[in-house]
Amino acid sequence: MRADIDFDIFISYARVDTAMVLPFVDRLKNEFTVWIDREQMAGGRPVLDHLGQAIDRSAHTVAFLTDDYLVRDHTAFELQASMNRDPASKLARTIPVRLRPLTLDLPVYIRQLMICDLTDPAEFERTYQEVFPTARFRNVKTTVGVAVSLSVGVAVAVAGV
Repeated sequence: MRADIDFDIFISYARVDTAMVLPFVDRLKNEFTVWIDREQMAGGRPVLDHLGQAIDRSAHTVAFLTDDYLVRDHTAFELQASMNRDPASKLARTIPVRLRPLTLDLPVYIRQLMICDLTDPAEFERTYQEVFPTARFRNVKTTVGVAVSLSVGVAVAVAGV
């Protein structure tokens, strides 16, 4: 893991999905250092530069997929930037999470990834418990100094594309 990593997780989402994403993000913040635009963005800087640097300073990107996500330029940039850091996904740098059923095709460059499924709100807790405890992150903000590498053994519903 690189020494210049400041965050465990970069949150990539479409703003219109904020209400669905925030409960998940709130849970993540209990265990991980999380970068989310609404808390970290500063005025006066070019947006794509800011996003690119944040992705580069984060160990992983959790991409919350919806049709709205798939048609936005900024989220496409975030997803591509994350995938470019680990194209073969050997380090599972990009963790896609489907929030709603998709009517649009996934980009070719993430079709090989396992897609975690949160389409049923009643299954939120079960899905969270299955997804993130099995993914061990380096928590860069702990004082304990324990750093473990990511190992993904996702046992949730997986979407084949």
